[in-house]
Amino acid sequence: MVEVHRPDGALAFPLAAHWDAADAEDGRIRQTGPYPGGELTPSPTGATLDAQEGSLVLDGVTGHASANGPVVDETGAFTVSARVRADSAAMADKPDGYRALVAGQRAGAEYSWSLWLRKFSEDAYVWEFTRTSPGSGGATAETITVSSDERAVLDTWVELTGVHDTVETDGTGRLGLFVDGMQQFPWGPTDMTGVRQGTGVLTVGGAAEAAGTGTEHALAGAVRSLRVWTGAMSPHHVMEHVVPQPQ
Repeated sequence: MVEVHRPDGALAFPLAAHWDAADAEDGRIRQTGPYPGGELTPSPTGATLDAQEGSLVLDGVTGHASANGPVVDETGAFTVSARVRADSAAMADKPDGYRALVAGQRAGAEYSWSLWLRKFSEDAYVWEFTRTSPGSGGATAETITVSSDERAVLDTWVELTGVHDTVETDGTGRLGLFVDGMQQFPWGPTDMTGVRQGTGVLTVGGAAEAAGTGTEHALAGAVRSLRVWTGAMSPHHVMEHVVPQPQ
């Protein structure tokens, strides 16, 4: 469990929630963070726990997992990070433009925040961190996305980290994306004009469709962990405290 302290000993970035597939019990992934939070429950089909590897394996068709959310105050600064491995062979069957959900917090039909793998062509993928802001009547007024500035590497473990920083934007927030601790430099705007608090379930690997016949945005691959902190980590903190260090 990662704890980052200030010089006076106080927590700089309190851990709000932590799911690690190695901590599964009775077919569910425990929430081991210090605050209340639901267990991640794998879907009945398409999602299996690999005890030897310590991962949640997803088939890219029906597999996903969900927990009660939200787990952090999303109107303020926060950091979210998932350790993910995408399966290139299974993702090859997805159409160009397909977005696979690594993890996200529901807000109605949308996600208040979300980590994605987007497929552009047969061998071109990028990682993404997205936030939405609400408009009138609950509609989405704005979607801001930060994409990786290099192609995503599949078939290997990646630490994918999104940061929502409210310090320099009068509270509305600026997005940042890190891949294995390396900050990605976006081509487009990253400042939000409004903020949205998630209200629905937190999902990993996709989300069950309303009809219950499949999974939208299904990810083919595996997820080892998902962590959420209060506060926006700097590039230094992401590299030092989020990315697994070599043994």
